Amino acid sequence: MKKIVFDNNSISFMQRNQDDYISLTDMAKHKNAESTGLVISHWLSTRYAVEFLRIWEQVNNPSFNVTEFRNIRSNAGSNGFVLSAKQWIERTNAIGLISKEWRDAHADLQGNVRDYATVNQLICLSNMESLNSVLIKEGLPQSERLQKLNQIAISQMTVLESIGENKLLK
Repeated sequence: MKKIVFDNNSISFMQRNQDDYISLTDMAKHKNAESTGLVISHWLSTRYAVEFLRIWEQVNNPSFNVTEFRNIRSNAGSNGFVLSAKQWIERTNAIGLISKEWRDAHADLQGNVRDYATVNQLICLSNMESLNSVLIKEGLPQSERLQKLNQIAISQMTVLESIGENKLLK
């Protein structure tokens, strides 16, 4: 695996089928080495992560169940909100695998499904988080922010995918 090094921290990434994947586990370790799983769980339980998953599914999955997603979104970010990958897939017709299925299908790879995200997906997510903070400061209501962020994210993912993510790292 290749490494990105910054401030004496190292984040692994790899390329497979011309897609780049970055280790979320490595990123989480630099935030809190003792509870990496909790850091990742926290990241995935936020409204932003749920919105990101929705955007990805809408771009890549014509069978995505938007109605069921709205039920999930209404609870995301609240205390006690837990949604496993299996529940997400079953409830929304999402494209995805539970961890065991992913490990079985990718026995040649180290780590688990959480360790891999394309650079484009991470760029888009980072942009959405930054834009959301600007929109909050501007006083835009949540419903309007989500609509605007959704439109921008779909547009950004379309552009990023069309230019080829591999060119961004070389």
